[in-house]
This record gives sequence, structure tokens and C-alpha cells, in this order.
Amino acid sequence: MNHELKPYQQESLQHLKDYLALCTRQSPAQAFAQLGARWVNPNNFSESVPPYHARFGEGVPCVCLRVPTGGGKTLMGAHAVAIAGQSYLGVDFPVALWLTPTDTIRSQTLAALSSPQHPYRQALAGYFGDRVRVCDLETINTLQPGDVGQSAIIIVSTIQALSVRDTKNRNVYAFDEALS
Repeated sequence: MNHELKPYQQESLQHLKDYLALCTRQSPAQAFAQLGARWVNPNNFSESVPPYHARFGEGVPCVCLRVPTGGGKTLMGAHAVAIAGQSYLGVDFPVALWLTPTDTIRSQTLAALSSPQHPYRQALAGYFGDRVRVCDLETINTLQPGDVGQSAIIIVSTIQALSVRDTKNRNVYAFDEALS
């Protein structure tokens, strides 16, 4: 099976890179407004650009790459980790929180990103070599302080694990001195 990025995947990732780079010079909303018309319909600039939603706060970029089912979203995500680290954060070894919609997909993604033979892990290795650490919320304590800044760290979780009202019994919200 060929795991090279298809032209539409490359184009989507280039849009992400352009957007994140622009976000380092202006607000995410301004960058979205500037680039949005190109993304909505590159051949018809009269089509309106949807409003920007600052879901994570005014200064945090929020954008969605829409790809059909079977379009390679997870492979693109593996490439997006390095793109976000380099284009927006300006770091060689980012920390990424990879959220999935279900626990089944979380388990599958965790296994794929952890397996050196899997194409998703190979995509990460293309950027970071063997300096990749993958964990979930249950195994986050396997990270060492020296991993931060020296390895790309990908923490795989479900959206639901972070969306609870009563956080006192949730380990994800607990302070871990080793990670400070």
C-alpha cells in the first residue's frame, strides 16, 4: 500500500502551514480572514468565507482540515504535528495532544503511532527520526523530563476524557511534578 501523500493532502497541509505561519504575525482570526477565501473556493472568491470561531481562545489557532471518509486524515495528522511545531510554535520537537472521538479510535491510533512499522509512525519518523514518544493519559507518567524539547511527544486521548465538569477525580487534571 502506498502511503505517499496525495496531491489534495499535500495541498491541505500546505494551507495549514500557511495559516499557522501567518498566525505568528497576526491574530488567528485575521489569518483566517486573509486566507479563507482561497480555501473555500479558489475559483470563486465571491463565495462567502464562514466566520472564524475562536474555540480555544482568541490567541489560539483553530482550523479544521475537512477530508472525506477514507481520505487519510490520520496520516495527515502525523504530518501536521511537525508542521504545527515548525510553522507555529517554532520548535523542532513539539508536544501534541491528539484527540479522537471514541475510545476505539484512540486505541487504534495509539497502536499505530507507537508501531515503528506503521505508516503513521513512519511519517513522524520522517520528521523526528527515532525521537518520538507516544503515550495516552494512562501512560503519560512514562515520559521523562528530558523528553520535552528533545523528542516529539504525542499524547493520544479522547475528547470525552477532557470534557468533564467534576475534575477532582480525573487524573488528567492532576498535577504531576515530574512533568512541570
